[in-house]
Amino acid sequence: MCFRADKLVKRVFSLEFFPRSHSMRILSYDMISSVRRHALDVGSAESRIAQMTAAIRNLQQVMEGFPRDKRCKVQLKELIDLRKKWLKYLRCWDYKRFEWLLEKLDLVYKPPPSHFHWITRKDSLRKLTNKHCAEIKQQKLDAYKASLEAQQMDFLREKAQKLRWIRKEEEECGVEPTVSETDVEQVLKQLRELELGKEERLKDKAN
Repeated sequence: MCFRADKLVKRVFSLEFFPRSHSMRILSYDMISSVRRHALDVGSAESRIAQMTAAIRNLQQVMEGFPRDKRCKVQLKELIDLRKKWLKYLRCWDYKRFEWLLEKLDLVYKPPPSHFHWITRKDSLRKLTNKHCAEIKQQKLDAYKASLEAQQMDFLREKAQKLRWIRKEEEECGVEPTVSETDVEQVLKQLRELELGKEERLKDKAN
């Protein structure tokens, strides 16, 4: 008779209109049945993890509707920590069964870090101090580099003039010049490259 009932009647007798505890029992039973070792298994690691997973998913749905429920939030965190503990034990005992259980329950396991580091005020201040000192050091290095680059242009101009003067004096004395025109051109080329780079940087700052 129930199969010939109207769709609305079937919907009224579905889990949608049952109490949440009834849906929770069915979800927990189905999840435990999918991983238990035998029909009466309720104490194995797999059954316990499945039972905790069903409770966690139920509490997550409750938290979506009532995000400020502190008691539910505490219970959810405690269950997640307990399930993580049992997963860690199962991973040590039987890794193949551990992987099979993760696949069955659609879980993702993140192992705890090998080294736990306490976050303290002293350590945070030390990191901030080191960061601040590194920034000051970098600023001073950048300023020193900029001053050297500014002096480099004057140095190259003076170098080109002195090389020309040396070449001219050697020619007037009838000595074979030790400075060639190529040397002077190379210095002037470096000077032009520096001037072009400076102009491009000024344009970028203006834009």
